[in-house]
Amino acid sequence: MKLPRRSHPALLPLTGLIAGIAAGECLSTHTDVPVGLWTISAEVAFFLLLVAALFSYRRRLNGLTALVAFLMLVGVGIVRIGQKAKSLASDFGNDEQVYEILITDPPERKPKTMLCRATVQSPGLADSLTSPARHRFLVYISLDSAATQLSRGDRLWIRTRLQRVEGNGIPDEWSYANYLRHHGISGRAYVGAGEWALIGHSEHRSLRQWALDVRAWLSDRYRELGFKGDELAVLLSLTVGDREELSEELIMAYERSGFRHALAISGLHVGLVYAVVLFLFAPLWRRRRRLKPYVLLISIACMWLFALICGLPMSMVRAVGMCSIHALLSIVRHERATAMDALLATAFIVLVIDPFALYDVGFQLSATAVAAILLIQPRLQQFWRPRHRLLRYLWGLITLTFAAQLGSAPLLMYTFARLSVHGVLTNPLALILLSVVMYAAVALVFLTPLPALQMAFAPVVSFLLRGLNSLLGCLQHLPYAVVDDIYLSTAELFLLYLLLALLIACLHRRSGAYVCLIALCCLVFVGGRVVHRLGRPSGFGLAFYNVPGRSAVVCFDGSGTPVVACTDADADLGFYLRSTAPHLRRLALHAARVVGPTCRDPRLYVDENVVLFAGKTVYFLGKDNAGGQPADGDRLDVDYLYVESDCRSWPPEQLGRFNVGRVIIDGRLSESRRQRWISDCSLAGIPCTLLGKAGKWETFEDEELGSRGSPP
Repeated sequence: MKLPRRSHPALLPLTGLIAGIAAGECLSTHTDVPVGLWTISAEVAFFLLLVAALFSYRRRLNGLTALVAFLMLVGVGIVRIGQKAKSLASDFGNDEQVYEILITDPPERKPKTMLCRATVQSPGLADSLTSPARHRFLVYISLDSAATQLSRGDRLWIRTRLQRVEGNGIPDEWSYANYLRHHGISGRAYVGAGEWALIGHSEHRSLRQWALDVRAWLSDRYRELGFKGDELAVLLSLTVGDREELSEELIMAYERSGFRHALAISGLHVGLVYAVVLFLFAPLWRRRRRLKPYVLLISIACMWLFALICGLPMSMVRAVGMCSIHALLSIVRHERATAMDALLATAFIVLVIDPFALYDVGFQLSATAVAAILLIQPRLQQFWRPRHRLLRYLWGLITLTFAAQLGSAPLLMYTFARLSVHGVLTNPLALILLSVVMYAAVALVFLTPLPALQMAFAPVVSFLLRGLNSLLGCLQHLPYAVVDDIYLSTAELFLLYLLLALLIACLHRRSGAYVCLIALCCLVFVGGRVVHRLGRPSGFGLAFYNVPGRSAVVCFDGSGTPVVACTDADADLGFYLRSTAPHLRRLALHAARVVGPTCRDPRLYVDENVVLFAGKTVYFLGKDNAGGQPADGDRLDVDYLYVESDCRSWPPEQLGRFNVGRVIIDGRLSESRRQRWISDCSLAGIPCTLLGKAGKWETFEDEELGSRGSPP
């Protein structure tokens, strides 16, 4: 497939590196092979391939040289993933230990704890331990007056048990454990009151920590200038990358209007800064061409200064790296370097440094959006060439946003199950206003040495921010602004990107073969969607999911909208719905609705600790309803006995109360009680399901499920 008219030397190395990273990730997460074994094997294979590459190069075997080089880069990817996985692996033990930790980031206040991102400095007073020293952890310290005084740089003794973060096992669930692993965090720990002591403070600051100090200073300065509420939240997000002040309503407004990417520091903001610097120095280097390299170096320095102010987030580093490489290629090669060269080179360097960046959604979205802009927008602009300057500018914005959304739409649907419909038409207007806001915000920062002028200019920036928020708040209420509850499988995601690649190829070189392949991809995709829809459960069913702290049952009646029944009036089921939504979408079902602790529908009965649905009875056994041994003949007939995490009674006391069809054990039940329930159910011949291991348990039948008796 002939896409560009010139070769891109970084394309083949990047492809090999990505293949190696994917292979290494599969080896480290889906196999039991020790990390050290397959890492050493990959290093030996790399050495042998290096010898083969030198041999083929001396014999002028170009094809063989390219193949060997590709395989070498696959080995590099495997080795880098192995090194990362090995750096995170450690034996934390099962007992409490005393550790010395260093708080590396400003602590965050939670409802009951203080969250401290910390590095373990030493195993402390432990006699023997496969040391987790220098590993990063999330440390949750019980909230009290002393904990609120903690700050970055504090050194503590803590007594705790370090834990790895495990997933809940729910199918299609977003993996918090993988998220932490890909961000270099080995686990978490909970520290109770009186289980820690402050032993000192470190004044050492890394470059990133110094950048965070600058960001905190700017945030305080914005508050002194009178910014507050949503205006302050958006200003902090746009200029320093601080998203802590953003409310859920504001994020939803930006997301539904298709402009959420503006809230995350990325290539859009870097591009605006780059454009401002080039615009300011354009008269200088246009008159004297010899000054152009120095102007580009000044632009690079300004972009990295902006990244430093923002705290050096990975998305900003990637964007600044791409612009810097593009500018350096323009200087070194003495020709107009293509932006695609810069994109490929930046992606290669980022993945070599941090192979886990491949699994960062921000990296994926920025790479696909920029690649689509570079490949699609030039062709779209050729369809119409307005003579008026303003129309050319607007047409350029429309084609740019359309290309970016076309490139990122499959990934957005796959990751967030949501797609903005009006973004192509509304984003150009919002982008113009955002550009004005960014220029005004940059001017506000540069006016810091002149407090009087800065104070006078602050109301202008506040007015522009209110206008931007109001515009996006109106756009989100347009009819059919967003499509929710979209399900895409991994195969469908790759199929959509294959279809997009074929469309790009057809734009560059019209061919009947491309048209036939495009039609075939569309046919396969539509067929897959039809099969997915026909696979929707049509009968009645029940499902239990391993969601921590939430005891509920999902009821299916064939209507396409499942019902979540919970007997706890105080339970917050928002997290339960978010955790189970991906699996429900895979079943081609709509978003679930919740019924309260009392319900009297014809097919659904909920009262106190009992749920009766389609002839099946579910009894939730917790600490508040663990009665004693009943008299003979008073045993209750229940189909499913759900043992909640706070149940404190023992199986013999409870199994005598019920005629049970199956026992469902909550994944957070203590280990001793869990094993006792499993063994006693096995002796009694009662089927038992441990949600902590299975993740979910469900049953479907074409007709009503039948009953063991009336509700207790």
